[in-house]
Amino acid sequence: QHIHSGIKSIVFINCGSTLDLYDFLSLDSIENNNHNDENNLTLFLLDSLRPIEHRNVYDAKQIRILILPTKIDAEKKRVP
Repeated sequence: QHIHSGIKSIVFINCGSTLDLYDFLSLDSIENNNHNDENNLTLFLLDSLRPIEHRNVYDAKQIRILILPTKIDAEKKRVP
């Protein structure tokens, strides 16, 4: 049974930013799985740990990273 069965959202509080959440939760990326209910799963990531795993950053459709507005400018300067 998959982690996403019947679950629409998962909230990570103070954990998860340094993990590849796709690999950790055995998910397929949205690009590879366009017709599956897995696409309805949204992951919300609230974590102060850095660095943030790059795969989590570049998937704005399924993984939502929440950062305090005061930290956004500093974070943007650190991303290549």
